[in-house]
Amino acid sequence: MIRNIFITLLLCVFSAIDSFAGPEAEFKKVLISWNVLENGSVEMNYCKELNLHTHNSFNNLYGETFIVYDPLYQSVKVNKSYTVQADGNVIQTPQNAFNEVLPRDAADAPAYNHLKELVITHTGLETGATIYLDYTVTSKPGYLPALDFDLSLEELSPVCEARVTVTVPSGMHVNETLFGNPSRKFQKEQNKDIYLYVFKNIPARPGETLMPAYSTGARVVINTYGKGTDPFDYIRAQFKGAESCPELGTLASSFNSEQEVMDYVNKKLGNSRLSIQQTGYRMRSPREIYRSAYGTQAEKMLLAYVLLRSSGHDPQIYPQYPSQLTWPGTGLASLMGISLTPPSDEIATVIDQAETIHLTAKEAEKVLFELPVPNKGIAAWRLGTLNSVRKNPVELPAIISERYEYTVTWDGEVCPEVKEMQKIISNRAGKLEISFSKKANEIKIIRFLSLPEKNISPDAYADFRTLLNTWNSLQYRSIIVLKKK
Repeated sequence: MIRNIFITLLLCVFSAIDSFAGPEAEFKKVLISWNVLENGSVEMNYCKELNLHTHNSFNNLYGETFIVYDPLYQSVKVNKSYTVQADGNVIQTPQNAFNEVLPRDAADAPAYNHLKELVITHTGLETGATIYLDYTVTSKPGYLPALDFDLSLEELSPVCEARVTVTVPSGMHVNETLFGNPSRKFQKEQNKDIYLYVFKNIPARPGETLMPAYSTGARVVINTYGKGTDPFDYIRAQFKGAESCPELGTLASSFNSEQEVMDYVNKKLGNSRLSIQQTGYRMRSPREIYRSAYGTQAEKMLLAYVLLRSSGHDPQIYPQYPSQLTWPGTGLASLMGISLTPPSDEIATVIDQAETIHLTAKEAEKVLFELPVPNKGIAAWRLGTLNSVRKNPVELPAIISERYEYTVTWDGEVCPEVKEMQKIISNRAGKLEISFSKKANEIKIIRFLSLPEKNISPDAYADFRTLLNTWNSLQYRSIIVLKKK
């Protein structure tokens, strides 16, 4: 009888797994349009039809829509918002489901507490229901230096059809970069130029770890800067026009090197998570940044620039763009950061650490002693055991070289046990060396891992997995500690 109940439960579990084998939801349509008006204002209209397949899709993924905007320069109008349930019943979104809050990224930046986030809580949700939403964001003339957007159309669920429309005054120059092979159509209509890009059957964004930060699965990058114009000049002009003041001059005189200036802005000032896109490509004055003791990434570089210039240095300003984009066509919307040193695709993390460890009876109580590792480098990635199969490239947060040398001693009342060994792996992804050696009164452990390439192809993934799983294996980062009998 118990055996029959157990089998029935297993069948129920497998049946449940099968029922959720498909996507959580499906975007039937995503329609996004930008319209540049004659007075220079820009209208962005967004429409979606989203069919919900699972409880998780509306309990955790798509139950709310978030629209961040700057009320000093932008306004939001919700044109339609309703849900059609599985039986055809239409549920209009009630007024109390529209609420404005402070965007999370602005919470630690008082100077930007005027930013708003409209939260739309969708109602009447159930499996089989479809969410319909249509809203428009209008930007005042002069808010942005040009029409400029970098739009990824990949979602956590598949998209059946996505249409991106760009309408500009006739003759306005349009730079475009397209990924994902959309169909493209251009037409003239009275005094307007209309560009249409259509994507069909966009797969769900992969849920694998360490995915490339800049996806090229389905993407439209558009801006209207003139021919030969460098969009970054808009940012560069703000740097070069920034003025110092007596208190910043005094601060600058306290630094003895460029590195001390960079250490100050990076370590002594608080970090605001707001991107330069969220602040409308604007930065506060160096004096405001200094007095508030925090800044966005761009603002901290601006303050460093002014301090260096006040010290007699000649700092240069460099934009950081995704490596997949090339100029012209790279607008400010694609900007990933600002640097005062030449940009590099290879950001290296180097750790070389020696440590002496003394084992006592306290460690013997747990039997297994794990070697301490700082929470940086690979440990900060928190990868765990990697899957055996990988369909997409791996993009590491940084190329990395880690070396740890441990000298282990112990009290007379404990007896550590290790197997002397030396393990060396060298393959397409990098190199690993781990060695354990024991003398009469000490154990010497060396752990070294080098991953010299930031991007790892699916073909080399098996080699990468071998290195990481070996590096993280408890067998190669622990000691057995027993009480002496």
